[in-house]
Amino acid sequence: IYSYGVDKVLFGTDYPMWDPATELERFFKIGLTEEENKKILSENRLAYDSLYKEIKGMRHLGVADIIIPTFKTHRKDQNILLGGNFYWASLNGIIGLPVSYINATKIDRPVFLRTESAKLLDTPTLEKILSIGAVLDSGAIMEIQKRGLSSLLGVKAKPWNPRQKITRERFRSNAGKGAGKVIEYTEGAIEIIPTSNKVEIFSDFIHIPYTYGDKKLAKTLSPACLYFENDKGGKIVMFASKPTGPAHFNESRKDLYIRLLNRLSPMGLWYAEDAECYFKAGKLANGAYFACLTNLAADPLDEFTLGTTENFTRGEFLDKDGKWKPIVADFSKKGEIKIKNLRAEIFYPVMMRFW
Repeated sequence: IYSYGVDKVLFGTDYPMWDPATELERFFKIGLTEEENKKILSENRLAYDSLYKEIKGMRHLGVADIIIPTFKTHRKDQNILLGGNFYWASLNGIIGLPVSYINATKIDRPVFLRTESAKLLDTPTLEKILSIGAVLDSGAIMEIQKRGLSSLLGVKAKPWNPRQKITRERFRSNAGKGAGKVIEYTEGAIEIIPTSNKVEIFSDFIHIPYTYGDKKLAKTLSPACLYFENDKGGKIVMFASKPTGPAHFNESRKDLYIRLLNRLSPMGLWYAEDAECYFKAGKLANGAYFACLTNLAADPLDEFTLGTTENFTRGEFLDKDGKWKPIVADFSKKGEIKIKNLRAEIFYPVMMRFW
């Protein structure tokens, strides 16, 4: 507690695993001073009281992960399904892009759709998702094709020929900062054949004859990342592999994510640099935009930069006393906010709002 800072600790219980009375008894046995106990049990909650009032009625921004199935408690037999095969947040939740979740029965905005989630959804729900917007991995693409909905993707897909080795993935000229760059291939590739001239291709799987061979000798194999807008109005991003590993944790891929996700559903705000950060964004009932950045890296961030789709001119941060105070920032560059007076400590959320 002292290493982390008494001002940054708030008492809570893990009910129903343990009852509050038992947890409180254990807490008092730690041996903190009366003043320290008071902060942890009461005073440190002031910021969260203000936060609760502020975000009530907030509309989350960006593409959401689907929660399957519905649940009422956190008991084992009613729990939500967990694991990387269900959620994209294990990726965008580390690179600082907005994370949010939506119940499978209440989908009203674009969603991430992983292999296992796609298999559990019925065909009408899949069709509804594809008419709104989605980010798909290779398994989800194959499942959608199996259900007879490939026309909503603008492509056909088939299993990858195991005799054809994929060496790398190469970004095309339309991929922003990553244009022309070559990155590691992940796993779970499928071969995709566009069936519509509206399909945009942003990267390809390639084969290089030698492990460290000349990239000029690379052979283009099949599209790796694509974008399509179907006749129902759905905006679809497709990855012809499983989004895992270092291939999804680099500057080039993050830039492409930002470009494509903003086409599906404007994110409003995101963390624009390369530290590991968890990020939440939303539009508040009063018209302001809310952002919460949590630093997951090994070192504090003395200054940091947010990306934005809006034209903000001022901002405030929520201090530990529960009061909103002015942010010192540079708003002069379009699409960017340089925050100068906030230090993002490790695992301590920085809560902000902008106009």
